[in-house]
Amino acid sequence: MGQMGYRRRKKRGAKPKYKNYHLLLTLLLIDRYRSIGRYVLSEYLMLSEASTRSVLERLNEAGITHSPGQSSGRRGNWLSTQGMELILKLKQHIELVNVEIEEIFRNEMQGILVRGSAKRIRDGIKQRDDAIRAGAAGAITLIYQDDQWIFPNTQDPVQIRGIEKPRQDDVLIVAFNDDKTPSLVGAVSAAYFLIHRPILVHFEGKVQQEAKYSE
Repeated sequence: MGQMGYRRRKKRGAKPKYKNYHLLLTLLLIDRYRSIGRYVLSEYLMLSEASTRSVLERLNEAGITHSPGQSSGRRGNWLSTQGMELILKLKQHIELVNVEIEEIFRNEMQGILVRGSAKRIRDGIKQRDDAIRAGAAGAITLIYQDDQWIFPNTQDPVQIRGIEKPRQDDVLIVAFNDDKTPSLVGAVSAAYFLIHRPILVHFEGKVQQEAKYSE
């Protein structure tokens, strides 16, 4: 998972660093705000401007987004028709949500809902570690079973506010930090591989999974 599949040799230099979850988060952010500038996006992604430019170039070359140009008369980056179709498919399975949890006392939380993925959760430790590696201070993972949210390892119920119409076997990951941005990046990172395999393959195919800088 990495950058666009350039086959020609590039000049030596620092490789832009991003992962496929940054591509997913970019689409979710553009969908949320309708358009977003590169500088603002780099802050949300916690990436350098060079890496953010590479993210946008990859999505543009895949025909998923458009960037501003002299002929467009628009500002910021926005979804193409193909990008809007892709995000509609993704949002049937994954959704950023704002939640309130009494057991967590940190102010800056970001929730992400993954539909029907409870069977892929063991104890939530992997998701916590993925969120931390991406910049969050921590994360909890909950699954929805028998009309309540529970911890997967203890089955203890948790009171959640902010999620409408959860379904059996849904997964909720809540990343937290003193700052909202690491919580956002951490949540998307932790949820990425919980997306149903056919949808994930479809997404990665659209953004050209085979890349020179894949990791």
